[in-house]
Amino acid sequence: MQTVSLIMASLFRIPVSPALKSLSCIPFPITPYITDTPHRASAIKKCMETSTGDCLLLDDDIILSSHTFSGFEEYYPHADIFGFRLVNSEGKTENAGGVYQDGMVRYIDDGQIITSPYYTCHCSMSLLYVKRHVIDTIGGVSNDFPGDYFEDVDFSFRALKAGFHILYTPGTAINSHGQTKSQIVNREYRARQNWMEIEKRHLLDAGFVAKIKGYPISYMGKENRGTKIEESVEIYP
Repeated sequence: MQTVSLIMASLFRIPVSPALKSLSCIPFPITPYITDTPHRASAIKKCMETSTGDCLLLDDDIILSSHTFSGFEEYYPHADIFGFRLVNSEGKTENAGGVYQDGMVRYIDDGQIITSPYYTCHCSMSLLYVKRHVIDTIGGVSNDFPGDYFEDVDFSFRALKAGFHILYTPGTAINSHGQTKSQIVNREYRARQNWMEIEKRHLLDAGFVAKIKGYPISYMGKENRGTKIEESVEIYP
């Protein structure tokens, strides 16, 4: 397989990064780009746009495992962006792709659905695989948000608008939470400001809102996609 640019965000200033210890779990050759900046999105954008080949985005508090990339070779031809199942240290699923519900993008975090791959409207940038042609078409993540919130949602939405496909894969990685949400300065204000920006950029388009309401979509293992999954799923409130 081709060499992949590993873009690792050192936002959390962890003395010994858990992610670094688990890089041996990546089953393909990598060229590392390690960022270290107060503005995470700007650093990631620069690395995405100056690197070569596909990109794997990895936060430094994510611990990979031997199961993270299970089945990835099979999934690779059938999507353009790939997300993964993020669990906490107790094994509770925290993020398994996203759904648009009640005017918000919410993380799927439980239910039988998460054990199988499916197409989704959003996957977390904490661990995200992006093919090079996506970056060549829409650029990297946006760096003009007020703070470090929802850039991954914006990136996902821009990709969907350009006709790309986002596939959640059930390979598991642990989010060790080097920086908890409660530690982020002005968290609620920054999140609110950024979500207002998401609404302005994407959610005034009724056609696009109708499109993202159609996810998740079942993965059929071939180019023609399946149908909307109607099974009830658990989400973060």
